[in-house]
Amino acid sequence: MDVSNNATHMTITVETLGYANWTKYLFFFNTGAPDQTATNAWNRPMNMNGNTIDRFMGSWVDQPANNAQLWTYGANWALDSTISNDQSDTGNDRVSWTFELAWLGLGVGEVLLFDVGTSGGGDFDTTVDLLSRDTQATDWWTNAATAGNYRAYTIVPTPGVLALAGLAGAISRRRRAA
Repeated sequence: MDVSNNATHMTITVETLGYANWTKYLFFFNTGAPDQTATNAWNRPMNMNGNTIDRFMGSWVDQPANNAQLWTYGANWALDSTISNDQSDTGNDRVSWTFELAWLGLGVGEVLLFDVGTSGGGDFDTTVDLLSRDTQATDWWTNAATAGNYRAYTIVPTPGVLALAGLAGAISRRRRAA
């Protein structure tokens, strides 16, 4: 996983060991906003394991455009906007998302806590693999996944990149558990 930012945008790139055109990507963001929740906007079964979030991005790759949703939590989840992910590098098992830093409400020097997972196409499929874990997050698609410790990224004043080793291995275990 790579995370980078410039003055106005953040880009996240996820690389898996095998691209599948049915994959859903779920991003859990904690910006430190006062309203937090241990749920997600898509109502996928998830045990946040003490973590909370105030932003959520859900995305799919079986549609060529307008295939990612940006949500903000207040008293409830609210859909802020829809963006398109970049599938131009799926031959190398990579998908990218670029969105405005303003959506996160963070500035230079502030820290974003986050996790990302892959999921299946069912409405109630959980995230089988999570960046925050080095083992599978659940034993079945509809059983709640359990998060580990969230990763941190500090917004930098000049373009920066954080390569998170291990996501490729974690996400590569995308499979139906027995």
